[in-house]
Amino acid sequence: MDKVNQAPLFDPKAAQYVLGCLMHQPSILYDNEKYILTVDDFSNKIYTILFGAVYNLSYTGTELITPPNIDLYLSGYQTQYDLYTQANGNDLAQLIYEMTEDFDMAQFNYYYERIKKFSTLRELKNKGFGINEFYNPDFLNQAEEEERFNKLTVQDILNRIRNKIQLVENHNLTKQEATGQYAAKGIRDLVQSLKLQPEVGIPLEGKYFNYTTRGCRKGKMYMYSAPSGGGKTRTMVGNACAIAFPHIELGKVVMPPVLQPVLFIATEMQADEIQTLILSWISGVNEEKILLNTCTPDEEHLLSIAINIMEKYEKNFIIEAIPNPNVQSLKSMITNYILHDNIEYIFYDYIFTSVALMDEFKQVGLREDVVLMMLSNTLKEVAANYNVFVMTASQLNGDWAKYTTRNANCLRGAKSLADKIDVGCIGVRCDTDELNKVQDYCTQLGLRQPNIVIDVYKNRRGKMCDVKIFRWFDYGTCRAEDIVVTTQTDYKILNDVPVLEYTQTYEDLRKYE
Repeated sequence: MDKVNQAPLFDPKAAQYVLGCLMHQPSILYDNEKYILTVDDFSNKIYTILFGAVYNLSYTGTELITPPNIDLYLSGYQTQYDLYTQANGNDLAQLIYEMTEDFDMAQFNYYYERIKKFSTLRELKNKGFGINEFYNPDFLNQAEEEERFNKLTVQDILNRIRNKIQLVENHNLTKQEATGQYAAKGIRDLVQSLKLQPEVGIPLEGKYFNYTTRGCRKGKMYMYSAPSGGGKTRTMVGNACAIAFPHIELGKVVMPPVLQPVLFIATEMQADEIQTLILSWISGVNEEKILLNTCTPDEEHLLSIAINIMEKYEKNFIIEAIPNPNVQSLKSMITNYILHDNIEYIFYDYIFTSVALMDEFKQVGLREDVVLMMLSNTLKEVAANYNVFVMTASQLNGDWAKYTTRNANCLRGAKSLADKIDVGCIGVRCDTDELNKVQDYCTQLGLRQPNIVIDVYKNRRGKMCDVKIFRWFDYGTCRAEDIVVTTQTDYKILNDVPVLEYTQTYEDLRKYE
């Protein structure tokens, strides 16, 4: 067999092992969550031809790809087949097929990671970035260089590049000029602008919660905290849906005053799990009935209409599932959606200590609470710098149940999570004691019995703070209805809470059939 020339920043041994494993187990290529391979990962021509053949054959459903299979497949593509035969491709395919007959998945992962690292370096180099700090093929002590390279991950490489760019931004984009001004400067224009456009955003779920927050105000960040299993994701989905979609109610399609596209970043749930919640919110059909296929004919009809609504407004709800986020990748992903897709409403579910987040700062030894604070601060920075609305969630600590007045001291990981937010609230299921505080009032007025109580402990530029909002939350449809508001410490009922008025329109269901 002719010697295959080694291209710069490419390891033929790694390519051979990975290709051999794919021949024996093509289904690896189906796992797009874990493995992403393209022809660009194999910079030598013979390997790109081999990978292309293996990739295409894998999607025919075959469970084993042999060298004769590859030869037969390529024979249908004369130009590639000529190159393949000239480079003794059959001999190479036979070699890698035999060497991986009893392949080890751990070894596959090692060589896969090595291929992706070289691909990353090649792409960075092509775009003008220096890469010798990551891998220098001219370094005298190659054993030492390989050992250092083996300890790196693709994420490590990209994080270092991002951090360098961030340093450049910090040095060159900060405002160096004096920013002081007289208090009266522009005050007339400011007052006039607030008359024309009050500081009120498009509505959130719950009439009292919406008044408290003045809707989704761009440039602001809200945080909803709850215990594990307390409905954080469902609350976030309900609020996101209220911005993105109309919903079905009492035989009509209710259109909000304005519809806007949202980005929903899920850290615990997969996209299909979010999709069924959206479907339930729009249709009003309990998600459990959808999952168990126990819907009545009328409910099936509502679901059919809800699906049509989702498809009509398909660009209004983008789901990103990232189970292991870190600050740099999250910031990069969000800003990309803001700049390229004009997204102005972002829901991040939820702030927690991921492995990638801790690894990002392991070299500087930051404590968990500081790392969490940095993630929270980054989300607020994005909201302020790009004038977008951000809503996020967080967990409560193990001591939250000891308190009836709930505030940042109940937050898990770090109470500093609340430092930069504009609205902070904690929602928990009503226990008997708290329900008794408002039950008589609700009964007298014929109001629904609440099952959730939300403590609003922080509200910048808002008077509705240190209050409790009692609401009915339907976990099956993610819909919310605010029932009554009280003071936080003595449960005095506030009867004079106004409601922000928004214009809704109603459309016939048949329009969406």
